[in-house]
Amino acid sequence: MVCFRSVIVLIGMLFASPAVASIGEVVTTLPAPGAVPAGLALQDGRLWCADWENGTLFEIDPATGAVTREQQAPCVHPEGLASDGERLYISEYGTGMIYAYDPETRLTVHAYRSPGGSPKGLAYGGGSLWLVDDGEDRIYELVPFDGTAKNYFKAPLGNCLGLAHDGERLWVTDRGADELYAVVPDDGTVLFLVKTLGPYPYGLAMGNDRLWSVDFERKEILALSLEADPPYRVSEEVERSFRFRYDVRNDGPGMVKTASIHLAVPYEELENQMLLGPIRWDPQPDRFVEDRWGQEIAVFAYEDLQPGATATAQYSVPVRLGELHYAFYPEDVGPLKEVPTEVRSLYTAPTSRLQLEEEIVRETARKVVGDETNPYWIGRKLFDWVRENLEYERVGGWDVPTTLIKRGTGSCSEYAFLYIALCRSVGLPARYEGSVVVRGDDASVDDVYHRWCEIYLPRIGWMPVDPSGGDSDWPAHQTRYFGGLANRYIITTHGGGDSEYLSWGYNGHSVVTTEGRTTVIQEGYGVWSPAPEETSEASPSLGEAR
Repeated sequence: MVCFRSVIVLIGMLFASPAVASIGEVVTTLPAPGAVPAGLALQDGRLWCADWENGTLFEIDPATGAVTREQQAPCVHPEGLASDGERLYISEYGTGMIYAYDPETRLTVHAYRSPGGSPKGLAYGGGSLWLVDDGEDRIYELVPFDGTAKNYFKAPLGNCLGLAHDGERLWVTDRGADELYAVVPDDGTVLFLVKTLGPYPYGLAMGNDRLWSVDFERKEILALSLEADPPYRVSEEVERSFRFRYDVRNDGPGMVKTASIHLAVPYEELENQMLLGPIRWDPQPDRFVEDRWGQEIAVFAYEDLQPGATATAQYSVPVRLGELHYAFYPEDVGPLKEVPTEVRSLYTAPTSRLQLEEEIVRETARKVVGDETNPYWIGRKLFDWVRENLEYERVGGWDVPTTLIKRGTGSCSEYAFLYIALCRSVGLPARYEGSVVVRGDDASVDDVYHRWCEIYLPRIGWMPVDPSGGDSDWPAHQTRYFGGLANRYIITTHGGGDSEYLSWGYNGHSVVTTEGRTTVIQEGYGVWSPAPEETSEASPSLGEAR
């Protein structure tokens, strides 16, 4: 039988620290000098840290954390810091100035006003000086000698402070979100994000095969891993109790002769999801089956429902959920020819609703993708096109891709159908995930649900993509939904549609036959509680049902 999770999560590894540190994980911690550590740079193998309050520059041995030199900065409140190998570039937010300073002679070589007037982080790379401007929420590429702006683009989010350049990418920290971003320096596309350890990430520096970050609140300098192994990180874990109920009610006056309720069985263990006890069923299912996608489903059978009678199927389970962010480099993704045969045959195939045979679907995908061959960028370009060309609207029903392309609006399911169709039409495997959602408070009810997509990337595996969630002007929020999931979804369903038991639905579905004029009401919803309930070993469970 096909293994439908290509990223295999070993027992006990889900929420444990991986053997190899993933991107952004702390590998070394050093004390930060000064009262308010701000900018950070690396020059000749030594770290420099700017103390904003006292106007001091500290040279630090990155092996021990010892201060080896101390100098007064050429300004009162040094903030951003960068090095070109000879000079230190220093920004001062209050005056809007940037200084080129030689730490050997202690002379300011030149100084100029920054283009935006509100300079924060600085970085040097590719022969350019890079600046994040807090007032304009922009990142500028500058001529180092005089500060002439060569290019600029929108900052990932609204509180960006730290900046570094690794020769290919920019790295940016945001104080408000406590996040670290890898950014394409041509246009500001955020490749991925990870949560920072410290609550106040400030300066960044690149060197010695590490990304260095100074945290003002913790007064620490952190050496961060740049290795994408594993290619994701899980953070912000929470534990909740979850109950799902599905009713089929006969409002008469005729008879419901048969009612078959099909409930998707929640996944016991995924990258960011773990069931903390056995599933408790009420009543016990009549049988368990798998559909064409390998989705496990509990089946409940009822007969001869009288007018006014209700058939009910439900389950409850405690669950641990984490915030998931995939973080890897696009160049690490293998070519499409490396997609396993069983994955390609299932998840690039046509189904009844996807309309892969329609020219408007194929032509749209071809135009968007162009001559791109990297599966990451194929998926990203299609993601950007869908979020830019659809506007979220729940109008009832699940319309097909041709309608959505012409209409320009859709629900989360319709966003998913269109994205899957575009991906499959150019050979990128795609499917959907279905869930029940925590709506606001931890104690909440959800009868709306949420569906998003997954794409298969060779050498990475299945990765979540949510085109409707990524509809934002902020680059950080866009990438939050390309390879990320919040910790408020319990994933019940993986599928591609045309399921023998769920049709094109997810979470639950029912099939009813009636006799005479009969009104049937079908309703499903999830109920969340903030703390897991006690799970009795004697309670009927999924394991016992088998």
